[in-house]
Amino acid sequence: MTKLTHELDTIDMKLIHEMQRDASQTSEELAGRLHMSASGVRRRVRNLKDCGLIKIVAVPNIQVLGNKVWAFIGINVTAGKASHVARGLSKFEFLYTVALSLGRYDVIALGTFNSTKEATDFVSRVMPKIRGIYSSEVLILTEPIKYHGLVWEDSSVKIES
Repeated sequence: MTKLTHELDTIDMKLIHEMQRDASQTSEELAGRLHMSASGVRRRVRNLKDCGLIKIVAVPNIQVLGNKVWAFIGINVTAGKASHVARGLSKFEFLYTVALSLGRYDVIALGTFNSTKEATDFVSRVMPKIRGIYSSEVLILTEPIKYHGLVWEDSSVKIES
């Protein structure tokens, strides 16, 4: 884990917020919004990345790419096995989130599948091979409204302000 060696200030927080809104903005565009120089923006972004405080990634439009089924999988595990189970699940690329949880489930996984059969096969044939899982519940998500800050309306993507 990266050690925090950078104290966040108000400008860093505003920069992060702007980049969450639209990370494709140029340094010049960000500089104009934050009333600072483009070189100052580039330096701050580099520092935030170097310290592990931000990571810039592409967020795919899963509907356009063809994944038909989104699933929330709540998993209960035997005592002391939550980390083991989560690490095992994190190896599957189609699971875009795997997290330890407090509450009804010990581990939560969110994933995309091409069909309900593919989701069923994963839950009934693959997951049982991961030691420590004793029960799971799958919820199929029917219509994404917001995903990583993107709001889907009428099959078009709009950035939330």
